[in-house]
Amino acid sequence: MKCSRPQREAASPSQFAEDRRLVERFLAGDEAAADELTTLLTPVIACVVGRVLSSASQEDREDARQSIWLRVLERLDTWEGRCPLSAWVWVVATRRAFDICHKRWPLPLSGEVVARLPDTRPESDPALGECIDSTISRFPRPWQEVLRLVVDGMEREEIGHQMGKARRTIQYWLEHMRNRLLRCIEGRIRTTLRDPKRMQKKDKA
Repeated sequence: MKCSRPQREAASPSQFAEDRRLVERFLAGDEAAADELTTLLTPVIACVVGRVLSSASQEDREDARQSIWLRVLERLDTWEGRCPLSAWVWVVATRRAFDICHKRWPLPLSGEVVARLPDTRPESDPALGECIDSTISRFPRPWQEVLRLVVDGMEREEIGHQMGKARRTIQYWLEHMRNRLLRCIEGRIRTTLRDPKRMQKKDKA
């Protein structure tokens, strides 16, 4: 893939201001800003993946792009405007891409750890169910509608047509929702691993 790293000093003051306004709009929940951000940053992330994971399969590269998008979105509120947004994203994306390379063949969990992992089905874990319900209730209304359509079995392309959004926007929303919901599960697992007996007593109370 022919592409180059964005220059740290390439943007004009007006471009810096535009980038800042875009990020502020996105963090405030502006749907149009999400589309603009996707258009601006997709080529940067694709370039990083093409360079760092050039020998990976197409499926692995697609998974990497999604993972990198999540990392960028998680850290977007830490961008301080000291360099162009695209240059900052390049650094974040590159670090995440190398993390993916290093973790491509992770060591399996030991049997002892696996045995201590909680059953994460909401019906067997009320606290997890409450966390999931609370998280979903805080999603913007369009996100909740997309989630409902996915649960109903509708394809991404069809959802995009129904919602009047590009497929990549629907995919971004789903990835962001998945990331937030995973925090509930991961938090529950960490708590249980720290003190499984205490959590069992709390659930029975």
